[in-house]
Amino acid sequence: MKTVINKKSCRLLLMVVFFLSACTNLSLPISSPTDSDPFLSQNVLTTPQSSPCVMPHPTEAPTSTTIASNVPDVVTVTPSPLINDEPIELSLEDIEISTLSFPENFVETNCAAIENSQVGPLASDEQNLYYVVMNEPSNLYRMPLDFSEESLIYSSTFENGFLNVFPVQLSNNWILFVDTNNPTGSFFGEWKLIAVNLLTSDSVVVTTSEKANASLLNFYATISGDTVYWVKNVVDEGNVLTLPSSIYAYQLVDGIESLVYEETSLDHVVTIPYVSEDYLVFERDPNIGKAPESISIALLDLKSNTLVDLPYESPGSMPQIQYPFILWKNSYRFDQIKSFTYINLLTGQNTKVPFVGNPNSDIYLYGAYPFARTIIKTGDRSTMMTLVIFDVSNRKAFVVDTGSNDVGIGRVDINSNYIVFNVIPNVGGTADQTTWLCKMPFPAPNMQ
Repeated sequence: MKTVINKKSCRLLLMVVFFLSACTNLSLPISSPTDSDPFLSQNVLTTPQSSPCVMPHPTEAPTSTTIASNVPDVVTVTPSPLINDEPIELSLEDIEISTLSFPENFVETNCAAIENSQVGPLASDEQNLYYVVMNEPSNLYRMPLDFSEESLIYSSTFENGFLNVFPVQLSNNWILFVDTNNPTGSFFGEWKLIAVNLLTSDSVVVTTSEKANASLLNFYATISGDTVYWVKNVVDEGNVLTLPSSIYAYQLVDGIESLVYEETSLDHVVTIPYVSEDYLVFERDPNIGKAPESISIALLDLKSNTLVDLPYESPGSMPQIQYPFILWKNSYRFDQIKSFTYINLLTGQNTKVPFVGNPNSDIYLYGAYPFARTIIKTGDRSTMMTLVIFDVSNRKAFVVDTGSNDVGIGRVDINSNYIVFNVIPNVGGTADQTTWLCKMPFPAPNMQ
């Protein structure tokens, strides 16, 4: 797969895509919702250095791997400082909404064309963009953010394999993803959780469908530093949990694995884990047959092995953490976002924030900034995909708009220097199928 930077095409796309206005107020009437499309942002703790790409050969977990035999005694504690039980509730009138301003030559200097390809999950650090190309077999690539030549990191080891059914996550010098023989949208079959070292190109098989005894429908993982935390959910043919949910920590350097959390009953299924520094947040969903309102959000202090008491009220789901900030949407997992809860664990401030526009994805977090794709209408313009970024402390929201009825913003990631995303055709649009990978400065000048 060849990366092409076509300046003539860039100029053409510029005329219909990225002629963005200066910072102006934006009216956002509600439009029809669309199905969620997962995309994730992961904060990179250490910037990996560039190295020649050597095709990695996955290795199974070392034979010296050990698993803790005793379940930790997890207790619930009151956090310090005390998190406010009653949130500060903001209204849309409290939030200043504006668009981001970019130069006219934005596409020519900030985008690259990936021709005849469909881009799947993506991630980024301060130097590189990492993305899955969903052509068969599925491949994972790295491209410098100056849009020079891409390099292959990993190709699926399955015949007609796929890398696009699970998020791509970065931490330190590792990139984490799933290799599977399932087609898009299918959760059954064989899979492997893979971590590739971006400096050495060595790869490690953290766990597999056989070891986890689970389909991808019931599997979740997150990474921090050199440690992968993965959830084990064993279910029957009816997708009913048969063993208590548990979370394992796998050390990528020495292959040591330990049990860090286990439910005490079959009442709840652990899902949606995210880790940041010494805290692991996750969703506790009701097992099939249990009341849906029994859903809850848990925060585990990994140092003290204690659960931090959160001011949670049902419904709430899809938690995120970038310490010291934690958030979740105030609705069930497959419902649209009306508002989200945003907590600063250092100050105890608890804020309930209304969502701007009509969401097209769940809400995610980079540093202190929540972000999500949204659907808007402005004046006589048609519905389009845009990105909204919240600055909760300053009660602001910034909308990144393509300026075109034909294309919108697809998958998104944010790092300390850039917002990176791909451009996709809107339904009924006239844009060709070339995928454009783009970057924007972050924070933008008018976000200060």
